[in-house]
Amino acid sequence: MNRREENMKNNEADDARKNETYKNKILTVPNVLSAFRLLLVPALAWLYLVRKDYSATAWVLLLSGATDIADGFIARRFGMGSDLGKALDPIADKLTQIVMLACLLTRFGNLLFPCVLLIVKEIVTGCMGIAVIRRTGKVLAAEWHGKLTTFLLYTLMLLHVVFYNIAPALSDTLIIICTAMMCFSFLLYMMRNIRALKSVGKKTEKKPERTVQAFER
Repeated sequence: MNRREENMKNNEADDARKNETYKNKILTVPNVLSAFRLLLVPALAWLYLVRKDYSATAWVLLLSGATDIADGFIARRFGMGSDLGKALDPIADKLTQIVMLACLLTRFGNLLFPCVLLIVKEIVTGCMGIAVIRRTGKVLAAEWHGKLTTFLLYTLMLLHVVFYNIAPALSDTLIIICTAMMCFSFLLYMMRNIRALKSVGKKTEKKPERTVQAFER
């Protein structure tokens, strides 16, 4: 084994120790950022619906997106990923998206379908995610397609907040792109959760066979 390979193995071991250290922790920097993002949700609704301050709404939405990027980077870079963070981060994302889309519906009726689709998607995948946690004890992290969907939704919302009189053609195009990506992500998450549940079922089916074999011996 050369020195480079040895260093790589040592780095991997260090990362594994860090991940294990933070796995069950609650008070971590990424979790604090996710909690802060949750606190921004009512502020978004108040600024858009009550104050009708669209510039301030856009800045708060950008801040929410920035904290989302920051907590993910910190969790990966410094090995601060935790089971709570894997659940808290997407909850903060989805609440932000649902509330902001609901606010925008007061102005843009064509956002109804992506808003309803997002709610249905999160209810279904949330219930399946809970089932996976209960059956496997694992909290599955967000995947690339979910992160891309989040980016597209933030772009969609931000443009509709900033450009109050956005061109209908541009609005419809953005909605079609976001809706298509959301459906694709929904399908992939469903498949992942079904595979996770099936893998547990296969393991439990094999256990009685080993018990019988051991008894016959």
